[in-house]
Amino acid sequence: AATTTAATVVDISPSLGLQLTDKGSFGFGFDIQRMDAEFDEVGGVGLPTTNAECINKLSDTGYGGHFGVLYQFNPDSRVGLSYHTQVVHHLNGPSTFIGPIATAFGGGPYSGHAYTNLTLPAYTALSGYHRILPKVAIMGSVIYTQWNVFRVTSLRGVAGIDNLDASTNITVNVPEYYNNTWNVSVGADYEATEKITLRCGVGYDQTPTNDAYRNATLPDNNRYATAIGGHYQSSPTLGFDVGWTHLMLKTTPINPPPVQAGDQVTTTVGNVRGGADVIAGQLTWNIE
Repeated sequence: AATTTAATVVDISPSLGLQLTDKGSFGFGFDIQRMDAEFDEVGGVGLPTTNAECINKLSDTGYGGHFGVLYQFNPDSRVGLSYHTQVVHHLNGPSTFIGPIATAFGGGPYSGHAYTNLTLPAYTALSGYHRILPKVAIMGSVIYTQWNVFRVTSLRGVAGIDNLDASTNITVNVPEYYNNTWNVSVGADYEATEKITLRCGVGYDQTPTNDAYRNATLPDNNRYATAIGGHYQSSPTLGFDVGWTHLMLKTTPINPPPVQAGDQVTTTVGNVRGGADVIAGQLTWNIE
């Protein structure tokens, strides 16, 4: 059903903030996203000596934007609302079929050019901040993500065996039918010194997947998060933020509809558990 499935996204996101009134600010910017993805699987008749592996490595650069507003009730309380647009990636790259089956049907390893479209969804975030003690503040956020754009992953131009012949034009359709989701998180800041602020938080992130279509390529479940981080204000105009978030997923079932890839039809029944780590950094430069 799947061997290696990986996606790496680097998002370069310059932004500009403008203070419109004593209490209101507006910000906007654009996103440049570089995505590198790999979708691999093994095909065969059940014996390792007769198997073959299909390796698909795709990449693309996509573009999007974001904007938001901030309202400060007083020096200790503020609320913000932001929107990030979806980013469409037109991924493409080599699809290589290697192994004994590739040799038997194609005379050796052979490659095609695979491609697919993948949309990273738009999301809206509402956040609030309130200082409860001179050195302690609490905050929270609610994020709504429009995952329903993620319907069917259609990978075209895949190398493999079709109609008992070598082919570089196989189409693999994987139904996903994601649902829109909510993310809720709360946290706290502690000002250790005039320049250093320490942060921690917890959160709940709803999965977009559902039991009917969850698969081994993109397994997922509701996620629980813990996070730590900090801020360093090196000068009145320059600040640095770093953070680490650990995501925990409980065991969840996998039993999607069968998927056909050329002459191979794969049925998957089982369970999966997993986790993830997110590392983030930010540079803030006040140019007033």
